[in-house]
Amino acid sequence: MFNNSSISITALHTFMIFTLALFVGGCGQDAARVAKVEAEKKKLESEIAELKASKAKQATDAKKKAKSPSSKGTGASSPAHDSATRTIDTRIGKLELNGDYFTKESSALLHDQLDWSFALTSVVWAEPFFESALFSEVIKKDFGVENNTLFIYNQLIQPGHEMPLTPNQTVVYAYSIIDLRSGPMVLEVAPGILGLFTDMWQRGTEDPGIIGPDKGKGGKYLVVPPDYEGEIPEGYFVIRAHGYLNNFMQRRYTTAEHSKVAATEHLLKYTRIYPLSQASNPPKLNVTRMEQKPFRQSRPAGLAWWRLLHKYIDAEVVDPRDRSMMGILAKLGIQKGKPFKPDERMARLLIEAEKVGTAMTANVSWNFKPKVFGRDEYWAPGKTHWKPLFYYPGIQEFPNYTPVYERAHFTWQAYGMQLFWDPDQYVPGKSTHGIVASADGDGKPLQGENTYRLHVPANVPAKNFWAVTAYDVQTRGVIESEAGKFEVASAAPKYKANADGSVDLYIGPEKPEGVPAGNWIQSVRGRSFFVYFRAYGVEDAYMNKTWLVTDFERIN
Repeated sequence: MFNNSSISITALHTFMIFTLALFVGGCGQDAARVAKVEAEKKKLESEIAELKASKAKQATDAKKKAKSPSSKGTGASSPAHDSATRTIDTRIGKLELNGDYFTKESSALLHDQLDWSFALTSVVWAEPFFESALFSEVIKKDFGVENNTLFIYNQLIQPGHEMPLTPNQTVVYAYSIIDLRSGPMVLEVAPGILGLFTDMWQRGTEDPGIIGPDKGKGGKYLVVPPDYEGEIPEGYFVIRAHGYLNNFMQRRYTTAEHSKVAATEHLLKYTRIYPLSQASNPPKLNVTRMEQKPFRQSRPAGLAWWRLLHKYIDAEVVDPRDRSMMGILAKLGIQKGKPFKPDERMARLLIEAEKVGTAMTANVSWNFKPKVFGRDEYWAPGKTHWKPLFYYPGIQEFPNYTPVYERAHFTWQAYGMQLFWDPDQYVPGKSTHGIVASADGDGKPLQGENTYRLHVPANVPAKNFWAVTAYDVQTRGVIESEAGKFEVASAAPKYKANADGSVDLYIGPEKPEGVPAGNWIQSVRGRSFFVYFRAYGVEDAYMNKTWLVTDFERIN
């Protein structure tokens, strides 16, 4: 009977009752007419009640529709709603909205948090790349080493030699930064080396030497850049590089019969590095010797960290697998071909993010949680606190993802990755494998003020030799104690073995009474340390874990 109009229900109700009253007054006291009027009055009141209910339902439906996610963005009309400020509680604080839009302050907070998360991710993601960049910078600055030359450790590793990270004293190292920006390069390698060739991400590309294509006989390798389309001449082992800048590391064992001098001369005799364009008349090798000079890491922090990252990102090719991360770096102001000039807000954020991101990377390395990926944390679960050095293959790829978390764990504490270091790819009697201990048998961190015993069972399954090396947690270089000793190895044994061929080693600030000097490594009070056990020429009993080195036993 009535349509929805601007007339209020209350006014309409008053009008109808007034009209009926006049009608009744004009009809006298006729009982029939009074009854008729009363009936009409009840009918009108019923219709008014229905109208009220209808309007109430319309209001309720409108509110429900306004709150429904499906109604947003459809263009459908909805009644006006309260646009007063409201809040959302989050882990970064309260976010305020004016209606459905974030306030200016909350919008700025969200932008900062997005940039912060991008920056933290970038620090962890870039660790292997950054460590390669840092190594290149230090050898150029401190030793004058140029690309495509040879930098040789003609002195065995000593305290103060922090690079490469976690070095081994029983080998002579030689390094080369292979720069392919001007075209293919030729590497002539010596017989009998243990070599590795990686890109800036420390991704294994080839393993020249005893487990590589030359099978330890030496030979010529042709390294071509990732975009090379030219002809490949015959007579070379070919390495197709992932990037323009690459690391080539050679190692030559020393033994009681094969001194550091002999190992150095062996590498110098055979190694050559030159452009393919000069293959018909190779130039003389440019060699830099480390001598006794300290080799400190000098890792930059704050904006200096980001500037070094930008310098080498700008020089390197972008791998397709890293394009998404390059987009994240671009948001932070790091792009190929463009200067790095962060504004005041971004600079403050990046300085803090480098500090926290570096701490996160260190924590990943010392408190790694591989069970997330369905792998065991320990080398022999339930039997030892020793852990694998690495949890991913040398090519740094799994079937469905690139192991960013796993490679941060390894490259924070070590430098360089062989292509065939994966436990499933080892070559018996030729490959090298290592495990790391940062805790004793009770799971407590190794501390310099304590004394520990390590029992190495007899018949270590290592064809060439085994070595126990102690490192400082902060520097990831060798322990720097007064005694100056940080390694015990079987290559040139100075320790005393037990009657059954096993060896008991001790690490502590003071040599225990009755322990031979050759069986003791001095630790530094107030400094935490960790230990690598390496097997060179590893054999099956080691890899299938039927032979195990024991946990560290605290004895004081």
